[in-house]
Amino acid sequence: MQALGLQEELGATSPTLDRLLTDALRLKLQLENSLFFAQPDGRLWLQRLNGREQVARVALDFPGLAVNITGQGFVLGDSRALQSVFRNVLHNAVAHGEASRMDVTISSVARGRVSIRLADDGKGATPDVARTIGAPFVPGKSGGRYSGFGLFVSQKLVSRMHGRLSWRASGGPGFVVDLELPEREA
Repeated sequence: MQALGLQEELGATSPTLDRLLTDALRLKLQLENSLFFAQPDGRLWLQRLNGREQVARVALDFPGLAVNITGQGFVLGDSRALQSVFRNVLHNAVAHGEASRMDVTISSVARGRVSIRLADDGKGATPDVARTIGAPFVPGKSGGRYSGFGLFVSQKLVSRMHGRLSWRASGGPGFVVDLELPEREA
């Protein structure tokens, strides 16, 4: 928060300040994921949420990523958990895919469910990497760091909200994450 305030006060960006903001977001995400992981049976507060607003709130954390949202839909979910899922997806697009754009499409699908598709313009994933996506604690590209934890936790959270999370890596550019949640209580 202080780093964002400093950026607003200075009115300009610098590589050092950008790095500080990136590291602060990464730490926030790691803490958030760890807390959700530590309480696998913790209660979620399911309520009717505007999917578009949930994505838009998270997009503010990624000023270098152009997030284009089309469509509209309300979902039954936990606001903190759903924003954590979106934060993980957007973070992965920027940190691992080097994406500059994320297209989000929200639409109603059969049986009272809502689909939220997040498609980035990043470099995509190689077939070797694609096989390990979503598996926790897979050695990452930077030696001692690990990857896979964010999507692993996200998949668990979406399941607890009675939804499904899947992804597609074609081996070429771009990465697509599909999220499906109930529109209301069954």
